[in-house]
Amino acid sequence: MTVQVICNLKWISGGSLIKHKYVNGPGVYLLVHSGSVNRIIYVGTTINFENRWFEHAEGMKRGNRAIWRVRPDQDIYELMSHRGSKDYFKYYRKLALENKLWASTNVLRLNPKNDLNPEDNFNDSWFDYVVEEFMPRIMLWACRMDSNYESATILESQIQKAISKYFNIGTHINKPDMNWLGKIENLSNANLFFEFLNYPNVDKTTHGLLQNLGSRVNAGIEWKMPKKIQKITKLEKKIARQLHTFAYSKWIYKEDAILTFLITRKASLEDMTRLLQRAPEEIEARIKWLKKWGRIK
Repeated sequence: MTVQVICNLKWISGGSLIKHKYVNGPGVYLLVHSGSVNRIIYVGTTINFENRWFEHAEGMKRGNRAIWRVRPDQDIYELMSHRGSKDYFKYYRKLALENKLWASTNVLRLNPKNDLNPEDNFNDSWFDYVVEEFMPRIMLWACRMDSNYESATILESQIQKAISKYFNIGTHINKPDMNWLGKIENLSNANLFFEFLNYPNVDKTTHGLLQNLGSRVNAGIEWKMPKKIQKITKLEKKIARQLHTFAYSKWIYKEDAILTFLITRKASLEDMTRLLQRAPEEIEARIKWLKKWGRIK
């Protein structure tokens, strides 16, 4: 079995999608959303970075690309990840009906529509958000690969498969090669490895995945509440809430911000419990979750 390694690859910053830099050449490129953490939302290949980025920008303005409605301080994977749901279609359709997802995968459609919410109207509900809030937060990265197109598609696919498996990202289309991160051109496990001189500005977890493309480290995670907490009974919840007002209720973003602040201040678990009004095991589980998603070190 022959193993090939492509060395000395370099990631080049291309600015933002709304105001990109001139980067020439063919290769692999990334669209990275800058929210509470920097997450890769699309991976592609091209023979000309400049032209491809222009196509992405114009496509988004027309509604011919997938768009996620997130706050500036939100992690976009909180929407993109189906969190282990067995029914991807149902999960993503719910987001579309809540006006959180414009689901469009047909880049050539003359009259764009939301595949999961036909009643949605792009110009009325999405255009201003896309141009003013979404596109300025999308950063571009390019990795020049002049060798051959096949190597570029393998790198593209390795990145897509690693991220989609680890973070549970799918799509509403029931095909193994379809994903919000882009169509996966190479589903096989090619014996081709890549060594980079640097890495794009992404979250810590994704950085680790890029360092270990093709290895067993990309084994996947469960973005679910720990089983110990899932199995708690209604009676136990009632008792817990007599001690802690918000015990075992759904976490909100403000609480994550407070918890992160308390961690940086090295607050005790007792103080965290008192201030957040949650059970100690909940807080411990949430800290593990924040670490897993690169929110805290």
